[in-house]
Amino acid sequence: MDIKISENGKQAVLFLKGHLDTYTAKEADAVFRKVSESHDEVTLDMSGVNYLSSAGIRVLRNLYMAIYKRVASSA
Repeated sequence: MDIKISENGKQAVLFLKGHLDTYTAKEADAVFRKVSESHDEVTLDMSGVNYLSSAGIRVLRNLYMAIYKRVASSA
């Protein structure tokens, strides 16, 4: 899994490439957590992802929930 980040203020775009599965989910989750702490809007470009497992779906959900909770609590 290769993750590149493009940041613009409170917005970030994450470019994912490779497999998002059991083996790479932990690494992706760490990156997602860091990004979700400092950005209100995160866009995922998953055009380079060629395999997504349930573990990958779980970390995507975790990213969504982290951003949603942080933004909702500041509103």
